[in-house]
Amino acid sequence: MPIEAVSSINEPIEAVATSEINLFGEGFVEAGQVSVPAGATEVTITFKVQQADLNYQFDPEWFNKDDASPQFQDMVVSAKTLIDATIKWNAPTDSANYKIDYSIIRHNP
Repeated sequence: MPIEAVSSINEPIEAVATSEINLFGEGFVEAGQVSVPAGATEVTITFKVQQADLNYQFDPEWFNKDDASPQFQDMVVSAKTLIDATIKWNAPTDSANYKIDYSIIRHNP
């Protein structure tokens, strides 16, 4: 069943069985969330699934639902191995309410 564009945000959206849509594509491996301690400027995330090689994309994203004025800062993936990835950012986190959501996507050769 094809998915049609919605012309108005007020129109109802037809529910589609999840078996009909692959949201992550064939390359999706895992997703997760890790806590970041207050005062941190980096974190290493250990994967649930060991990767076969380094041909994967690691996508981290900040999450903080508790602080009224959370910090906004970029992060960079500074290292990745078959079992983990390290992320760094410039300023120490100002509370222990930060988490990093991440996903791993395989790149098919």
